[in-house]
Amino acid sequence: MPENNKYPLEPLIKARQAEQDALRSQVSALRDTVSAIENVVRGLKAEIDDAQARLKYEASDGVAMLVDRRRLLALYVKDRGIQLAEQHKRLAQEREQLAEAMGALTEVRRALRALERHKERFQLELNLRVAKSLEKTLDEMWLNRRGVLSYE
Repeated sequence: MPENNKYPLEPLIKARQAEQDALRSQVSALRDTVSAIENVVRGLKAEIDDAQARLKYEASDGVAMLVDRRRLLALYVKDRGIQLAEQHKRLAQEREQLAEAMGALTEVRRALRALERHKERFQLELNLRVAKSLEKTLDEMWLNRRGVLSYE
């Protein structure tokens, strides 16, 4: 019977599990970042829409709008539009990083599943070898007893 029945790739499985845990936390952090940026984008869009609605309302109200106020609102909308574009760019970058991290996590999961299947096959083969070895030993013991008894 083999004395060393420990799975030889167990350290690799543990390393992959640690890598998977690290990637999970990274994916979680990236999801939170993407969510926060999406909230900022929604807020900026709401501010822009509100300012544009105010500008349209005051222009269509029939009240002579001060040129300075109109200019200020237009600059405010333009500034918020620039910020919105920057946030969209940042959001795209964060989403790309999230996709890469999720891809890496998927790869690690696949590798872990393959290692687990290999471990199961290894254990099954080991059990079969142990059973055959035990059967052979029992057969030899039986033959030895028969041989010893027949010589007396």
